Amino acid sequence: MSKPDELFGDMFDFNAVKTISTENRFSNGAFDSDVDNFIHPTFYDPKIGTFIFMGGNPSTGTSIEETQFLVTDNDWELSLGFGKTIGNYYLGVYYGGSLLSGEGTVTGDPDMSTYELTWTNSIAVLFGTAGMGLRLDLITSYEGTNTEDEATYEKSKLVDQSVINAPTLALSFGTTIGGSSSEEEGGGGGGIPIWATLGFRFPEYEFMTYGDDTVTTLGDHALGLIVGASIDLDETSSILGEVTIGTLFGDFTTSTASGSKDHTAAGGIFGINIYAEYQKALKFGEKATVKLTPHIIIDSYTISGKDSDSNVTNTDDITYFAIIPGINVGLEYKHDKIALYSGFGFRFLDYRTTVIKKNSQWWLGGMEWESSTLTAEGNLGLGVTFAPVDNLIFGAGLSTEVIKFNLKTMNVSPGDGLSDVSLDLTVSYKY
Repeated sequence: MSKPDELFGDMFDFNAVKTISTENRFSNGAFDSDVDNFIHPTFYDPKIGTFIFMGGNPSTGTSIEETQFLVTDNDWELSLGFGKTIGNYYLGVYYGGSLLSGEGTVTGDPDMSTYELTWTNSIAVLFGTAGMGLRLDLITSYEGTNTEDEATYEKSKLVDQSVINAPTLALSFGTTIGGSSSEEEGGGGGGIPIWATLGFRFPEYEFMTYGDDTVTTLGDHALGLIVGASIDLDETSSILGEVTIGTLFGDFTTSTASGSKDHTAAGGIFGINIYAEYQKALKFGEKATVKLTPHIIIDSYTISGKDSDSNVTNTDDITYFAIIPGINVGLEYKHDKIALYSGFGFRFLDYRTTVIKKNSQWWLGGMEWESSTLTAEGNLGLGVTFAPVDNLIFGAGLSTEVIKFNLKTMNVSPGDGLSDVSLDLTVSYKY
């Protein structure tokens, strides 16, 4: 039996907005800004006026320094946001990507031609009115390949076609129950902010020919629902919960042979992920704030072993379960026009099980620092914001520390020097 390393909640990515604020990224989610909220269906500010920002796309990594704003293999060249108050309405728009790239080849006469296109675009549009928000997300980071053969056949014939990383489409709704409508920022008025997202990932596609026979396979498509709510208990504490439920469909294959068609289906995943947290803000004077966020993750999903192909033997379903309690800590220090942010995560335990019919196996991990919130060596990351004038904010992450504070060894040491410091910039302005 294998340990369930991946959580069901991580299998769904319906969020087209790639940039996150310096405040959010380096405080481990404890603090945020308009960069995060301008296009949130519940927490957008209907009185924002006009808001614009330019940032970067954080690459995927296992530590805070590996999630720098870099151009990745998918060529995320731009990341732009715009929010606008229009009378009693609100419009938010986000774009990230580089439109498309491609290449093609033609060989022989008669020829065999192949072309490949990569569409790299993330688009989100939010429309808000009367204390509600409706948002549409579209993610296209897929690669499409076509091969046409005129050398083998009398007329050009499509012999191979594939689509990987298929598009994702999601619709989100947000409002505040019992609040005082859109007159308040971020769903204020003492109500209960709620949000919901229904998302669908289109199937990956492969079409192949074998002489006059063909095989078409659809797979890796998903349907998911995410529902969340938060409640402010008082001015310094709140609770939040979010549930993800959905399915990853199995592979569907259609094959033609000797003029007849055959359809088969195999696999599939169904599961649920529950996240709950309590957050408490502690203020130290007028300049320093620490937010403590104990939380728990409960995750379970089942992988089907069924296959409708009569030539394939069905296997038993596999059920995975995980429960992971922990705490996130975020720090903010403000002085005049400058603010510093840092944070870390800590797991109390990590319990996971695998069940196959009457057989089961479990794993238990003890207390551990969340490596993704620290540098590879275990040092705290550091984010800085600078507001030279009102409503203009520069956010920067230091990927090489001036001072290293290692939580794992509880050691403070000189950093790598200013000559090695690089900045991940996010610039926002509202007027």
